[in-house]
Amino acid sequence: MKGNKEKISVLHIIGALDVGGAEKNLVGLATSLSSLGFDVTIATVSRRGTLADELESHGIEVRNIGFRMRYFVPGLLRLISLLREKNIDVIHTHLYQAGILGRIAGTMAQVPVVVTTEHTLTPWKKRRHILLEKMLIPFTDRYHATCTAVVENRIRVEGLPEKKLLVIPNGVDTTIFQPKPMPTALKESLGVDTTKAFGTVARLVPAKGMEFFLRASQKVMKEYPGSRALIVGDGPLMEKLTNYAAELGISDKVRFFGERNEVPELVRMMDIFVLSSLREGLPLSLLEASACGKPIVATRVGGNEDIVIDGVTGFLVQKEDSDSLAEKILVLLRDDSLAREMGRQARKRIERGFSFEAVAGKTAQSYRELLAQKKQGS
Repeated sequence: MKGNKEKISVLHIIGALDVGGAEKNLVGLATSLSSLGFDVTIATVSRRGTLADELESHGIEVRNIGFRMRYFVPGLLRLISLLREKNIDVIHTHLYQAGILGRIAGTMAQVPVVVTTEHTLTPWKKRRHILLEKMLIPFTDRYHATCTAVVENRIRVEGLPEKKLLVIPNGVDTTIFQPKPMPTALKESLGVDTTKAFGTVARLVPAKGMEFFLRASQKVMKEYPGSRALIVGDGPLMEKLTNYAAELGISDKVRFFGERNEVPELVRMMDIFVLSSLREGLPLSLLEASACGKPIVATRVGGNEDIVIDGVTGFLVQKEDSDSLAEKILVLLRDDSLAREMGRQARKRIERGFSFEAVAGKTAQSYRELLAQKKQGS
C-alpha cells in the first residue's frame, strides 16, 4: 500500500454500469470487496449507467470520466488525476475500452498494481485490437480470466503469458438466487400450469443455439407430453424462433417470456435448466440456475465445463446435438430423485466457488499477492 494507509484502495473501471453480465458481476464483486475492508471506487468511462445507484447505496463512490475517443488525451488525464487523488493501490479494468484506457492511465500514474479481467471470448477482435493488447502485456501485472476456456483463448489468440493468467470466475448473489418453492399463484399468473417444465434464460442470438433447444423440446414433448418449455430472454431471433416453434408443432407448449425482471422466480419454475450454446465464456445464467438448485443440461463448450460437473450437478452434451439434449432432459424428467440430488450438488458447488463472497476472497488474495511482490521488488 502507498504510504501508511490502513486500507488497500482499489479502483475498478468499466465502460458504463448498464445491466449486463460483466456489469452485474462488478457490482457484486465491488460490494463484497468493500465488506472485506477494501476502499473501493468505481470509474465509468462514458456514462454512469443504471447500476450506479445500487453501488452508491452500498457506500461505494462512482465517478464518471466522460471519456470520448476523439478527446482521448483529456479523458486520459482526468482518469490519471482520479487515480492520484484517490491514492490508488490497485487499478482493475473490465472489458476492452476500459481495459485499454485504464492500463495506460494506471501505468502513467504509477499505480503499484494493474489488473484486468478477461470476461469472455472475443471473436470480434481484429488484428489491431490484438496488437494493442500485446503492447500492454508488460504493463499488466495479472489477467483474471473468468474460465479455463478464456485462458486458453487468450494464450492462443493474443499470446498472453500463462504465468500472468489466473482463473477467477464471475460470481452470483446466492441470497437472491436460491432454492425456494414456487408459489402456485405466481405460477398460474405467468400461465405455466404444468407440473414439469424445462427451460432456459438466454439472449436470442445465434451463439445460443436456440434452434437445437427447440428441436430437443419437440423430441421431449413427444416422449413426455405433459412437459412444457420456458424461454426467458429477447433478441434479434425472437420472431424466427417463434415461427420455428410453430413449424415444429410445439408452439402451444413453448412459452416465450421475453426480457423479464423476475428471473429468479422464472428459473424456480423450471424443473431442469438447459443451455444449448454453441460457444460461451462463463454464462451467468448457468451460475444463477445452479444457485437456485436446478439440475443442468448444457453443451460442452467454454465455461459451461467449469460450472457443470457431468453426472454430478447435471449433464454435458456435445453442441449442435438436439438428440442428446433431449435424452438428458428426459432422464431428469423421469427421475425426480436424481434431479433433486443433482440440484442439491449444483447449489453446493456455487456456494463453495462461485458466490460473490468466494470470488471476492480469491480476488483479494490476488491483490495482496501482487502488492507483496511489488513491495519486495522495490
